[in-house]
Formats: sequence, structure tokens, C-alpha cells
Amino acid sequence: MSPLQAGAAFLPMTVLVFGMVQVVPRIAPRIGNTRLLMIGLLVALAGMTWLSRIGAGTPYFPDIALPLLLLGLGMGTALTPLTSAGIAGVAPEDAGAASGLVNTAHQLGGALGISVLVSVFAANGGNAGVRGLTHAVSSSLTGSMLFLALGLVVVVAVIARPERLRRDLLVRSS
Repeated sequence: MSPLQAGAAFLPMTVLVFGMVQVVPRIAPRIGNTRLLMIGLLVALAGMTWLSRIGAGTPYFPDIALPLLLLGLGMGTALTPLTSAGIAGVAPEDAGAASGLVNTAHQLGGALGISVLVSVFAANGGNAGVRGLTHAVSSSLTGSMLFLALGLVVVVAVIARPERLRRDLLVRSS
């Protein structure tokens, strides 16, 4: 693909992320932020798992386009609840600082994640021709898949589980 075609190939994923950021606040009261966060991460994990199987002859459609759509849907669904979880329970006068801290954490996590994945790419033959390039890309995408899985585990352990425990305690005390 040319650079313009490659950029356009990512456009549907980007449009889905922006679209979901508009939809999620409307459905969050019915479904709940924690569920939306877990659903979003699961959908993104499915997309990344599929995309990590990329090879030299992988066609754009369906083996790249559809996983990218899943990634856009999942990440767009998870972004708002993740930000909400980061500022939950913060006093109104501290909301601006908490929001800034959440955005800083997003940026820092992205920078650290990319640095790890670039190292994975280089260690797996990123400079060794087409075969090495596809192996390195696939390895990096597998690393991304592992990061998403770890994120889901953290959400379940830190956000969802304590929420269930609080609900159980309230039921027992009533």
C-alpha cells in the first residue's frame, strides 16, 4: 500500500473510536461503566488476537480490516468508562487535577507500551527483510494482545471485584 492507502486503511477504526465515544455516555447508565469497560477490553482483545496472526500474504479484507474494526469498537467503548474510573470518588474541587492525572497516565502508558513493543519488534527481526518484518509485526501485535489481556485482568481485580464485594456487603447488611 502507498502511505495514503495505509492511512486510509486505519480510518474506519478511527471513525469507530470517535463514534463509540459519542454513544457510550448514552448507554452507560443502563449497562454500567464497569461492564462497558470489560466489554470494550474483551472486544479489543478479540480484535488484537485476530490481528496478531498477520503474515506476509494476509489480505486487508477480512484479516486486517475486521480486526481493526473490532479494535475501534472495543477501544472506543472502553475509553470513557476507563476515564470515569480514574476520576471516580474525587471531590469536585479536585476533578480537574484528577482528570489531568488520568490523561497523563494515558500518555505515559502509551509511551511505555510503545517502547516495549518497539523492543519486541526489534528483537524479533524487524530489519530482516519481508519475512522478518512480518514476524516482528506479528510479535509486536501479540505483545499488544498481552497488554490488553493484562489490562482486563487489572480491571476485573481492581474495579469489578471490589464493586461486587461492596454489593455483597450491602446485601448482607440489609
